[in-house]
Amino acid sequence: MAKLDKLTDEQQLTLEQFRQRMFDAATSTVTNKTVAESAISVIVAPALVKYEIHWVKTPQEAASLGASLGDSLGDSLGASLWASLGDSLGDSLGDSLGASLWASLRASLGASLGASLRASLRASLGDSLGDSLGASLWDSLGDTDWTAFYLFPVEIGIVEVEDDKAARIKAFAEFGRHAFALWVLPGHVIALEKPTTVEVKDGKLVGISWGEP
Repeated sequence: MAKLDKLTDEQQLTLEQFRQRMFDAATSTVTNKTVAESAISVIVAPALVKYEIHWVKTPQEAASLGASLGDSLGDSLGASLWASLGDSLGDSLGDSLGASLWASLRASLGASLGASLRASLRASLGDSLGDSLGASLWDSLGDTDWTAFYLFPVEIGIVEVEDDKAARIKAFAEFGRHAFALWVLPGHVIALEKPTTVEVKDGKLVGISWGEP
């Protein structure tokens, strides 16, 4: 079967809507713990059988809890869970998408979406929260672009993957819609609520804070 090299006009419109939906989810200030916890159960299934979920309202609270649990939050099981899923999904996309469509999706859902969420945010997070925690929060936000890149072809049916992989990538996206950051540790999951305020200018996220609105 020939690789797919171009989206139809209808699929291209869907792509633009999908990108906006992912951006809106990433910059939301509304937390839904019930939905997020359902997504967490799917995300951590390959690594944890039993675990306790700890919800925190601020990054500083996450850092303090991580320290008490014996982890810096800079390097958690969550990173390896995401990396292993990304590798397998990347193989599926590579088998199905031609080079031109791969590059187009990477630009629209990787570089472009990522730039809209990043702006100068990484430096400000690092300065205000410390390099380790700031970087891990940045990575959680930055994962939105890669989640979108892998999810979109699956969601519109131009790439077929095993049911468990499709469920996990959808769970990553679902968590991102209803909570902000996730750290997976042995026996524990730390989940950060959505920020209380975000600032978006010209379609880019330029400010974010937790605490009193």
